Amino acid sequence: MKNDTISKYPLSDVYSIMDVKRKYKPKMGGTNAMKRWRETNVRFHLGIAAAFALAAALALGLVYSFNQYKDQIIEEQEEQLLTIAKAVSNSISVYTDFYFADLLDVNTYDEYQEAGKLYLETGEEGPIRKFLTEHMRIQNEDVSNFLVSSDPENDGEHEVLIQGGEDRTYTSVNYFDGKEKDSRIDILRDEENQFYLGLSMPTLDGSLRLYFVINIERMYQKVASYIKVGQNGYVMIKDSTGRILMHPVKKQIGKDVISGREAMYPDFDLSELETLIEHQKQGREAAEIYHSYWWTDEVPKRVKKIAAYTPVWFQDDFIIVSAVIDYDEIAAPISQAMISISLLTIALMTTFVVVLYKLRISSIARTRAEEENEYLRELNSKLEELRRRQEQMAHNQRLQLMGTLTGGIAHEFNNLLTPIMGYSGMILAEADPADDVYDSAQEIYSAAEKAKEIIRQIASLSRKQPGTAVRPLDIRQATERVLRIIDTVIPPNVRMTTCFSWADNCHIRCSETEFNQIILNLCTNAFYAMRSRDGHLGLGGGMVSGEEAKLLFHAPQYEKDYAS
Repeated sequence: MKNDTISKYPLSDVYSIMDVKRKYKPKMGGTNAMKRWRETNVRFHLGIAAAFALAAALALGLVYSFNQYKDQIIEEQEEQLLTIAKAVSNSISVYTDFYFADLLDVNTYDEYQEAGKLYLETGEEGPIRKFLTEHMRIQNEDVSNFLVSSDPENDGEHEVLIQGGEDRTYTSVNYFDGKEKDSRIDILRDEENQFYLGLSMPTLDGSLRLYFVINIERMYQKVASYIKVGQNGYVMIKDSTGRILMHPVKKQIGKDVISGREAMYPDFDLSELETLIEHQKQGREAAEIYHSYWWTDEVPKRVKKIAAYTPVWFQDDFIIVSAVIDYDEIAAPISQAMISISLLTIALMTTFVVVLYKLRISSIARTRAEEENEYLRELNSKLEELRRRQEQMAHNQRLQLMGTLTGGIAHEFNNLLTPIMGYSGMILAEADPADDVYDSAQEIYSAAEKAKEIIRQIASLSRKQPGTAVRPLDIRQATERVLRIIDTVIPPNVRMTTCFSWADNCHIRCSETEFNQIILNLCTNAFYAMRSRDGHLGLGGGMVSGEEAKLLFHAPQYEKDYAS
């Protein structure tokens, strides 16, 4: 290679070059070169430090923003759960008020008063049993029994005298005063370990008590079981002592929240659950985050939960309504989004560092070239010109390689962003603006638009003229590809037909990404316009001659044919 280079120049020039190199050789490692080398190194390391500082600041900002956002979402979920608990509590209160009102009406019936007095005077059960049985038939299925009992003692025990429904033995496990005067609510348990609400009022001048026996499970089915709280969440009901009256898992019913579960699972850590139950027993209304277990699983596993609870007050006591949801159902998607964005940020910062490193290499090369030009300025002007051209060619090749890589990456990212923007746009067209799904789709679409703008700016650095590279594109094949995307997201209320009459092997000069975006955006706008009614979307295409195009667009120059 050396001989080839020398042979291009006259022998006198070669000796001149060698003399100049020998003359300036001692200076090539001198003080000035070392000083410039140190300055270059300092600038490079400062740039690297600044890049890492920026990355750290950006990462901290992202973590802080996501934590703030997560806290806000958790707070909103707590408010929603508390609203659910209040709604169930209000339903139970209305439920019991209705049956207490019915008890008051029954107590005033002449037929009942006469049958009751006959029973007290003679012990004849027939008329009063007949009345209770007939009245049972006109009640809702929620009333499991309609009975008359002796007035209970202070310990809550009572003797059932006459029953209108199936004869059962009831035990009062807890009781408290109702809202009406002298009314009472008993938590009853039968021999099959089923729980009931016993709503009672004094009757026949206080000689007896008249009871509606309400099946708690049926009441739960009406006022709470239909409520969906996340994937694993549920609504449960307890009395003020902590006994579970209604729960999705039947084996939990009747057990004390703490002692009953300690007996079933002695190795479980229930410390945070104990704190929650103490707050509930105090009649508080709040929402709390705590660790417990999913009792609906065959083998309960420890999880983090959110519970919102509120009391259903009667007179001086209450029952507790609690709505529970899995904390990770809310926090996990936000954490995953934070991880994804963090990885994207790391990738961008890595790209920035690589570019900075390449710029440093380029800067070192330029510095060395300047030093060599300073030492060899007496060289032949032709050799100096050739050297400059070679250096420029090498520099251009590096830039061309960087531009090719950047352009390819930008094109691939645009291809990925197109369906993201298309599908999220379809979701925006179909979703209710008041729904959370609409906000999530809006965030996806906005993020994709921002990413597309960043890619466009990066790609513009690798081309002399900013814009998207175009190439001959088979319009029929490109249309078929984008129609496959549209078919998967077309709303059920929209019917789409197509009619294309392009010639075979018809090509247009266009970017496939921009072509896809145009068709998807047009279809998205059409779907959005027809979101509230049935509609028909027609897509068509054909050929327009150059003469027609000249008249339509007043073009000074035109091609032979155009695709429309």
